[in-house]
Amino acid sequence: MENKRLFYIVVPVYKTEKYLMDCCLSVKNQTYSNWILILVDDGSPDKSGQICDELAKNDNRIHVIHQENKGLVAARMAGNTFILSHKKQESFVISLDSDDSLLPFALETLNDTINRDGSDIVVYGWQKVNNGEVIQGSQLKGAFYGVISDKRQLYKVVFSEMYYNSLCLKCISADLLRDIDYSQFFHISHGEDLLQSIDYYKQCRSVSFIDSVLYNYTVNPESITHTVNIDSLLINGTVRSLVWDFLKGEGVWTEDDFSEYAGKMLDNLSRFIVKIACFPTSYSKKSQMYEAIRNNPYFSTLLKYSSKNTVIKLFKYKMDWIIVLIDSAKRLYNRNK
Repeated sequence: MENKRLFYIVVPVYKTEKYLMDCCLSVKNQTYSNWILILVDDGSPDKSGQICDELAKNDNRIHVIHQENKGLVAARMAGNTFILSHKKQESFVISLDSDDSLLPFALETLNDTINRDGSDIVVYGWQKVNNGEVIQGSQLKGAFYGVISDKRQLYKVVFSEMYYNSLCLKCISADLLRDIDYSQFFHISHGEDLLQSIDYYKQCRSVSFIDSVLYNYTVNPESITHTVNIDSLLINGTVRSLVWDFLKGEGVWTEDDFSEYAGKMLDNLSRFIVKIACFPTSYSKKSQMYEAIRNNPYFSTLLKYSSKNTVIKLFKYKMDWIIVLIDSAKRLYNRNK
């Protein structure tokens, strides 16, 4: 079966001319050769679109789609539409950001895993690189490795840790692709991966979690992942609200499962609450941010659950000044050490 299975690699392209060639070369240099690279030029204002066209001239496995700028969700939808209209054999789909790259043996490892486990989705590891040097691995404390087919267990794993949000760490059977209209979410630039993953998890028969590092995440100061702020948190709340409604609708979780899940989400929220305390802005502005979180439908639902987290307890009772004061004291102490 070697090289029989086809892999589609979808790459949304926007203002990454500095990284794009290395990204595409990482696909061309794969030890497994049966692949199709789909480059979606999302109205990039730099030379990225030209680079895409030049690459396609020299390799008939590379296809380019040019469209006006609509955002990451729209670009991935364009890639999926191409796959749905061309798929003729067993195939899997990989998402690759245009400033990142795949390790040379990525497709071969995924092919072997699919042959072994027969899973619809394979979740794999990443490493952070800067100027070609690995600066951080992706070892997740307590990560699950193995195969899951039970939906209750699967949802507890993938929805409780942000690590599993990224589409770039998932190899997905093309049979799971559906023509879903995500246009109402085109404005979302944080949490969109989780949004698109919901349907894949619902449809799949099983998921393989492997400890192999197959993906290079490149440190790019201009990446949207470096622009997290209060607005992105509230938008992420919109996505998480959809996850919450999905889990309620699936009916596979007990109330204890929801309480456990809420506790983990509140721990994540507490870290952002502390970040706000560090923002170089006035206490009045910080209080406005905190109130926006408390008034958000998703976060207000979470805050109804009990938590042992001290920050969350203070936040619930609107003791924002104590949170800010504690953070200021900590920073002052660290400066004077």
